[in-house]
Amino acid sequence: SDQDGAIGTGGSFTTSSLSSGTHVITASVTDAGGLQDTDTITLTVNAAPSASITSPADGTGVNVGASVSFVGSASDSEDGDLTSSLSWTSSLDGAIGSGGSFTTSSLSAGAHVITASVSDSGGLPASDTITVTVNSAPTASITSPADGAGVNAGASVSFVGTASDSEDGDLTSSLSWTSSLDGAIGTGGSFTTSSLSSGTHVITASVTDAGGLPASDTITLTVNAAPSVSITSPADGSMFDQGVAINFVGTASDPENGDLTLSLSWTSDLDGAIGSGGSFSTSTLSLGAHTITASVVDSGGLTAVAAIGLTVQAPPVQVTFTSIGSEDGWVRESSETSNVGGSRNSTGTGSSALRPGDHKKDRQYKAIVSFDTSSIPAGATILSANLRLQRGTLKGTNPFTTHGACQVDIQTGSFSGSTALENTDFQAAATASQVTSLSNPASNGDWSEGSFNAAGLAAINLSGRTQLRVTFDLDDNDDRGDDYVGYYSGDNSNSSRHPQLVVTYQP
Repeated sequence: SDQDGAIGTGGSFTTSSLSSGTHVITASVTDAGGLQDTDTITLTVNAAPSASITSPADGTGVNVGASVSFVGSASDSEDGDLTSSLSWTSSLDGAIGSGGSFTTSSLSAGAHVITASVSDSGGLPASDTITVTVNSAPTASITSPADGAGVNAGASVSFVGTASDSEDGDLTSSLSWTSSLDGAIGTGGSFTTSSLSSGTHVITASVTDAGGLPASDTITLTVNAAPSVSITSPADGSMFDQGVAINFVGTASDPENGDLTLSLSWTSDLDGAIGSGGSFSTSTLSLGAHTITASVVDSGGLTAVAAIGLTVQAPPVQVTFTSIGSEDGWVRESSETSNVGGSRNSTGTGSSALRPGDHKKDRQYKAIVSFDTSSIPAGATILSANLRLQRGTLKGTNPFTTHGACQVDIQTGSFSGSTALENTDFQAAATASQVTSLSNPASNGDWSEGSFNAAGLAAINLSGRTQLRVTFDLDDNDDRGDDYVGYYSGDNSNSSRHPQLVVTYQP
């Protein structure tokens, strides 16, 4: 061969070692006389083409779904550039592309042997291979609780899930759990919590494999919040008289169920069920201290209550006591400046049987009225008391205009230790002094009245006599004349004129 030199001898031989290219093959012989003869042929030896993958690098790893760009080249000694004729295959997916470059994102998960191959015009092939690993996404699953489950606020909820990956195996311990309302709530394959806030949660269990691919599963979970109840009327601690209509008003609401006011139930610890709904009125509550409860139950079975205390008491009683005539009367000072009693009269029946003011010798008059108040029940609370005296006459100057206020002292029991009128009642100590001031009666037949202060109310005797002493601030006006207002006593024949003590008490 003109390219390879000697290639054989004899009439025939076989060789496979001819180099590629166009050969001029010469067969020659020389006889014994030295004469030589030759014959030539041309023979073309076809060289194999070459193929090369330049991208991606052998052993590359990508995530499933990622775009992968493949680049290669091919050439042939005889045919020249064969790059456009490259065929690309995957050991897992078969044909995946052609030519010198292409991009795909559809490689399946797993370890691929990628082959780029070409054949020249003489039928000789060439190829190059690389390995590409496609990382599959992991899987995550929530197995408990069921999607759409509902629980009550504060209840313990157990969460269970699993996660796995083709490449990384079991990833359950790497699960992360979040709530759309509360954020991170737990980790791993299982956990329990009772701190979920009320509302509808989207619960997500998520995981990421070593290649960075994520997976997640979600469920919805509704946490039922407790309802709320409020009593707006009556006020806590209110007191009512028995038989008086009491108006009850309340509201109830629930985050899930909305307005539950119409579902309110009202009870008394003394009387049981007393009403329902947002408002009602009752006048039948029994006597005593009641705890009133308004309650409601939401659709999840959670209960809310509100309570107030109120007292139903017997209604106030008003009683008018008339004075004891034999114990009524006046006491007169012994002398102008003695300040002690010197004379008295308890038998007067006329218009001046009681005469606060002064005598013509400037000796002071004081009136004593006596009442039996023992019918007031023990333990009763005195709410008010009013003394009423009817004017019968006026002697001299009206002492209401000259002697100051007409004051009333009170004695629990009797002033001098005896219910009978005594001279010493004039100066005897009182249980309480100046407990009221009487009004000025304009004319005969009009009433002087005065309401007791707290000290006067406290001194009313619930077990016997209550005596009152009526006197003006100024003992006399030094005019050497009678100046007093005359009042009827309990001895007057007309009972409508008798002194009155009007007492209102709570039994």
